[in-house]
Amino acid sequence: MRVAGHLHGQVVSRESVLVERSGTVQGDVDGRDVIVEGTVEGNVRATRKFELRLTGRVRGDVQAASIAIADGSFLHGKVVALEQEPVRFREKRRHARASHL
Repeated sequence: MRVAGHLHGQVVSRESVLVERSGTVQGDVDGRDVIVEGTVEGNVRATRKFELRLTGRVRGDVQAASIAIADGSFLHGKVVALEQEPVRFREKRRHARASHL
C-alpha cells in the first residue's frame, strides 16, 4: 500500500506500507514492512521491518522486529525492537541438505 497524499485515519495492511515523500498520515500505521519517506503523526507497528528514510518524519512510538533509521531523519517517540525467534543456521543447513536428497 502506498500513501502519497494526506490521510487522516488508521492505515492497516498485511503487506508493506510505504508513506511516500509527499505523503502524510495522521493516525497509526500497521503493516508487515513500514517504510516512511514522508510524515506519520501516530504510532507505527511493523511485524517485520520499519525503515525511516532520510526525508521521513515520525511523531509517535515505533515497534518492529527490524529497525533502520537514516541519519538526518526525524523521530520523536520511543522505539521498541520486537523479539524474534533465534535463527539456528545449523538446523537450516541440515534441512536444506535433507531436502536435496
